[in-house]
Amino acid sequence: MSQMRRRIDRSMAGNVEVGRTPIVTFVRTMMGDEFYGDARLYHVDGFIDYTDSNDRKLMTRYIIVSAAIVPSSGPETFIFPADSDGNVLSFDELEGSFKGDLDHEQALAYAGYDVGYNNTGEAMPRRVKLLLIVLVILFIGAIIIDNIGVIT
Repeated sequence: MSQMRRRIDRSMAGNVEVGRTPIVTFVRTMMGDEFYGDARLYHVDGFIDYTDSNDRKLMTRYIIVSAAIVPSSGPETFIFPADSDGNVLSFDELEGSFKGDLDHEQALAYAGYDVGYNNTGEAMPRRVKLLLIVLVILFIGAIIIDNIGVIT
């Protein structure tokens, strides 16, 4: 398995601050004969370096994360460079790809990304999910405490 190292080109990224975790934003779910399992297109807030089939070093701002159960090797979640239309630019797996589970967010975390919002709110960072859970628990706790005061 060839794994390409993900690297943000800070001189060209413009909107990526040094020391900040790069964010990927869900674009859409991929369908069609080229994809098996759960494949999703993400936009990256920096550039991804990859090598094409002619050994040329190129860059893109899109990746596809594919989670599938392969009959010969079991579950795997791989990251591939893509264009904005969702075409895979190289089938050499990028950093973050792993075998043994089907987990888009874990692969993106292994690659050093945080999952951002899209315009429909379909994906959000884990820390935001945790914060929402804590807020809901606090809200429910406040309602229970308020009702206990009414009962007594």
